[in-house]
Amino acid sequence: IICNFVDIFLYFVNRIDVIDIEIKRIQQKYHNSFLKILPAGKVLEILKAEEKFHRQAFQQAFAPKN
Repeated sequence: IICNFVDIFLYFVNRIDVIDIEIKRIQQKYHNSFLKILPAGKVLEILKAEEKFHRQAFQQAFAPKN
């Protein structure tokens, strides 16, 4: 069987897109749940803090070890 790598790569790119869209839908539900109980400004602060936490955790995980 001869595989067409271009088709395989296209399939995976499309799968990644579908997964990213689903993640965004889940995030939107999560945000909307917060917005039902908190002011938008507080939700924005939470989202910014969460993003900062993940960025710092990622940096620490891949920081050079001494």
